[in-house]
Amino acid sequence: MRRPRISISFSSLAPLLMLGFLLLGCSARERSSADDPQRRTPAEAALHKYSQAVEIADLYGFSGAVLGGGTARGFDYDGGPLAVWFWTPWCPTCNSEATEVVASARKFPSTNFLGIAGKDDQSAMQKFVDQYGIDFPTLVDADGSLWHHFGVTGQPAWVFVTASGAVHRTVGAPNQSELEAVLDALSKT
Repeated sequence: MRRPRISISFSSLAPLLMLGFLLLGCSARERSSADDPQRRTPAEAALHKYSQAVEIADLYGFSGAVLGGGTARGFDYDGGPLAVWFWTPWCPTCNSEATEVVASARKFPSTNFLGIAGKDDQSAMQKFVDQYGIDFPTLVDADGSLWHHFGVTGQPAWVFVTASGAVHRTVGAPNQSELEAVLDALSKT
C-alpha cells in the first residue's frame, strides 16, 4: 500500500514558527541585577557575599507565639527588610553572638528583627532573652515547624529578606562586621 504524499509549504509553516518563537521569548526569564555579579548594587553584593539566595514558598505565611505573650504573623513583616535569627539557649555560638545581635538590632532600627528560638523549653528560651536583653520579638518554635518553614536545619542561622522579598539564608554565625554589612545592605533595599 502506498502512503499519500504530504506536501507542506514554508508559507503554511511560517505563522506556526513565528508563534513558537514568540512563546519562547515570553517564557525566558529576564535576569535581575542580583543574578549577575557584574550588575549587582553594593547592597546586593554584600547580601550575596555573606549569604545564599534561596526561595521560600509562602514566605510570610507563618505565625507563632511570642515569648512573653502574644502572636506574631509573617504578614506583619511584609514590605520591610527583615532579619530572622534562629537560635537555641544551649548553643555556645548563639550565646557568644547574642550581645552583638542585640547591638546590631539597635544600630539598624529600620530593619525588622525577629528571633526564632527552638530545641528547648520555653523557660530556657525566656532566660536567654532576659540574660542578653533581647528586645525584639522572639517566637517559640518547640516543634521545629518555623525552622522547617525557612529551611533551617541548624543553629545559629539567619534569614535576611529585602524589602522587595528577595531571601538570603546563612548557617553559622557571621562576625559583627559581616552581620552589619548585610544589615546595612538590607537597609538600602
